[in-house]
Amino acid sequence: MKVVIKIGSAVLVDSKTGKINKKILGNIVSQAKQLLKKGHKVIFVTSGAVASCNHAEFPKNLRASIGQPKLMNIYSDYFRKNGYEICQLLYTHYDLDGSGKKYTKDLILKAISHDIVPIINANDGVSSEELDALKKYADNDVLAARVAALIKADLAIFLIKEPGLIDFKTGKTIREIRISGNKISKLIKAKSPSGTGGMESKIKVGRYLIRKNIGVRLVSGLENNSILKSLNGSKIGTIFV
Repeated sequence: MKVVIKIGSAVLVDSKTGKINKKILGNIVSQAKQLLKKGHKVIFVTSGAVASCNHAEFPKNLRASIGQPKLMNIYSDYFRKNGYEICQLLYTHYDLDGSGKKYTKDLILKAISHDIVPIINANDGVSSEELDALKKYADNDVLAARVAALIKADLAIFLIKEPGLIDFKTGKTIREIRISGNKISKLIKAKSPSGTGGMESKIKVGRYLIRKNIGVRLVSGLENNSILKSLNGSKIGTIFV
């Protein structure tokens, strides 16, 4: 099974310090190890480059360029301790829609065939013209969905800070949600302070992926072993059907 795991800023970044929460990341990597040991293929789509730069006064693209290698060092250290290697892939719209699409697909598939974990992020350190074209991928929810569709993944797991999609009328987590109907649009919460997506983005990409026969789950990235629990049948998070 090919599994794309999207990790957003709201999960990775400590709301108090504004820095990467290494404890959370360590648990996510540990879960990825368990999936790899069972023969699954794992792809990460990650945010956190901007948060990895300490210079808040710098423009976003410069902060991302400074923070990206720092973020990759953290991922590399955690995966190496768990016995696996990573590769860094920074993509623009040309890599996903343009002439480089086939090369992008082949490279990801080659990496996972050797149990190397691709760590994918949008390439923010590019020209202003490219950044304008890249806006639709600035939200890594969309980037994760496009990657999952490109490689024909079996499952896309979006790690969020909430326990799942919340019905804000009752305060309860919605365990299953159907892509048809309009009522889910009423349940959307505003974007998180550290992220660019929010529940609206999750619902849009969820619909997109389900129509491509790719499973979609929203689970809390703040809960220990939430990925494994969800896959083992525990009633946590939200499953798109």
